[in-house]
Amino acid sequence: MEKNVYVATVGLTKQPVIDGLRIKPFDYIYLITNDTHNKDSVNNYSKENPKNIAYSIKDFVDEFFSSTQKCEIFLVNLMDFNESLDKIISIYKNHRKDNITVNITGGTKIMVSAALIGAYVIGAEILYVKEAKEKDVTLEERIIWLPTPKIPIEELGESHRKLLLILDKQPNKELKRATTYLSQELRLKKPTISAHINFLRENKLIEYKRSGRDVIIKLTASGELLAKFYHQ
Repeated sequence: MEKNVYVATVGLTKQPVIDGLRIKPFDYIYLITNDTHNKDSVNNYSKENPKNIAYSIKDFVDEFFSSTQKCEIFLVNLMDFNESLDKIISIYKNHRKDNITVNITGGTKIMVSAALIGAYVIGAEILYVKEAKEKDVTLEERIIWLPTPKIPIEELGESHRKLLLILDKQPNKELKRATTYLSQELRLKKPTISAHINFLRENKLIEYKRSGRDVIIKLTASGELLAKFYHQ
């Protein structure tokens, strides 16, 4: 049975992390943070520590959420991009068949960048929680979902990648007479091209429609973003 996994980068504010936890029931919760005081001015350091914030979130989870939920804290070097990225990858390896959601609202820019790229590579859901400036704004209205592929990048074959790149170069990211054109460009038989198109459509990377006998395909926001990773 698939589990719901929640990963959040933690900075000096715990509310966005807690807000993300309210989206749906999570079975596993992982908090990525650092043990360094952040400057709040040129010469002064804030009294709050990201590690302490993370532990206060864990205490909140232990007190108010189900006892079956597991919450773990990972401490990383705030200046080490690869260390933060490795944490995301290690979580994925333990939850390959589960649904992973990554909250990138908190933490340093390096931590957030690593979490964003890591989440993209593993095909996780990615969210950002906007600050509640008005009392009547709902949580749903404050959450921004970032476009992400439904499959990890590593699972796309070479032909899938080439197809995305061809689409990305088209006007409006759209291609008419797609099957015929791609068959000629990729030197593959039309049934093979059709299978590739169906695979990308099922994984929300392209949109597909017919106009008479003509097949028209277009990159989705996720497909367009994914294509950027394949450009040299």
